[in-house]
Amino acid sequence: MKKFCFLFLFGLFYTSSLLAYEINAGDWLLKGVVGPSINMIHEDTATRATPGAGLVIGLELDYMLDNSWSVGGAIRPMLAPGFIDLGFGIGAKYRWTQLAMPFIPYVSVSITPAILIPINNPGTAHFNLGLRPTAGCDYFVMRDLSVGVELAVEPSILFGSSYYRRIELTVEVLAGATWRF
Repeated sequence: MKKFCFLFLFGLFYTSSLLAYEINAGDWLLKGVVGPSINMIHEDTATRATPGAGLVIGLELDYMLDNSWSVGGAIRPMLAPGFIDLGFGIGAKYRWTQLAMPFIPYVSVSITPAILIPINNPGTAHFNLGLRPTAGCDYFVMRDLSVGVELAVEPSILFGSSYYRRIELTVEVLAGATWRF
């Protein structure tokens, strides 16, 4: 029975993934992501502290312009003790779909505004504006479902009443699942 189940699941994933890496113009891709965010360079003062790390739980939506290029937007809130960072993004992504394999590597770049809201001291929120280059890989396990991982580095400029134009740097490693429709 175990052998039958293994062969059935292997056949299901193998045959469905043969058709999976065909992405066409006009497809929409909805992706949920989760993973750690580590602030390598961050603002750390008595009244306004940027958290050193947190958990990102996000949602991204891409529209395929052709087989490789897409444009999209994202909302990626980061949760940290005492803070909520409301991060957004808008950008472009290039996928190497011409490789004819179920693994699809990609690179992307997006502009990322974010608002950091301290939970205990809401009057001290500040605003970041950053650029987020990303590299990742998706694997289509079924025709309309892929899983993947991505690495993003996000340098940003901090804006606030007394913290104008200070630099911050965040690194994120996100795992996600994408549904194509």
